[in-house]
Amino acid sequence: MNDNKINIPNIVIYTTSDFPNGGAPENFVRQMVDGIYENQIAVSVVRLRGQLYGDTEHKVKVSNFINKKFPENEFLKFVNLISQIIYTPFSILIQKLKYKKNTIILYGVEYLYFTMPYLLFCKLFNIRLYRIVTDYYEPQSLTPVWWKKIKLVFYYGQFKFIDQYFNGVIVLSHYLKKIIQKNNVKNVLLINHFIDFSSFYSSSFKKVENTFVIGFCGTTNIQNGTFDLIDAFVLLQEFHPNTQLLIIGNFSSELKNKLNQLPDSIKNKITVTGFLEKSDVQQNLQKCDILVNPRIAGEFAEAGFPTKLGEYFAMKKPIVTTVTDDFKIYFENKKQVVFASSNNPTSIKDGLVFFIENPLESNKIANAGNQWGYENLDYIKNSKKLINFIKM
Repeated sequence: MNDNKINIPNIVIYTTSDFPNGGAPENFVRQMVDGIYENQIAVSVVRLRGQLYGDTEHKVKVSNFINKKFPENEFLKFVNLISQIIYTPFSILIQKLKYKKNTIILYGVEYLYFTMPYLLFCKLFNIRLYRIVTDYYEPQSLTPVWWKKIKLVFYYGQFKFIDQYFNGVIVLSHYLKKIIQKNNVKNVLLINHFIDFSSFYSSSFKKVENTFVIGFCGTTNIQNGTFDLIDAFVLLQEFHPNTQLLIIGNFSSELKNKLNQLPDSIKNKITVTGFLEKSDVQQNLQKCDILVNPRIAGEFAEAGFPTKLGEYFAMKKPIVTTVTDDFKIYFENKKQVVFASSNNPTSIKDGLVFFIENPLESNKIANAGNQWGYENLDYIKNSKKLINFIKM
């Protein structure tokens, strides 16, 4: 699509996440919207799946696409899918005529049967169309059962055949940028994240004689490295038994089984909060002395930029993170973060030991990480980049 330049974007974001509250996807969209708003650009949000986390007001206009709640029944999900595809051109026309929108951004809309109506009718109504790509999923995560394998055609077909006709694609990593450009997409913008640093607060690192709280924030699963972190914490007890582990995330059945395998002497040092609201997440992050991003190796780790890492930087805490190719570009070991090898609890443990035994160096690294985060992840700065990209 080669539309003329626009001087003042009027943006509507269609998102499969909730808004404004929720987990990592919701945080990404909310802070992007806040940044666009702070740059004095008109923006509104349409929730494609309705509300998941309650009815919370926001300073921009928020609406649901069709239903207030997304159906759980598989048949009703299929009916909802067909309804959304049919309703898409009418929704776009309403945004164009009633709200004077000239730009649509899709977030979490990843299959070509969803995106094709947007592409066709945005072109027809002279609306610029962009897609945000946050991950690149492996086949087994997209099709856990055989009868869903057709989804692979629609998912990978979006990358190969459709993205090149959008006005642009926004990605979170160099890994994703290479994939997108390989499929003939000319306009690609790399933005790691949108983080509101002013909404976070921090405190200095504790001295070595105190109890140290190791923190993790995110979904508790294998991909996020939660179980590697627990194994690292077990190893850490031999060197520093005066430590505790705080897991800020859901209490999954897999996590429960993992904890039940531990002796009570270690299990009693581990706290799992369950799902928390944004303010409660920050309060719990504040309790931590060291924060960990233990993602395991794979396309999931290489493609994305963890929301938790930006929030860790905002807290001005020492960070142990497993390594991706992008992280090697952005960071130096023991300068902004301490690197650990992926899928390696011993390496994670070594990073924790370094911070505990070197408090002065830990504070320097935490400050440097916070500075890097503010320079590269700030929501107002990165929203300005997005706005300028749209104006091109």
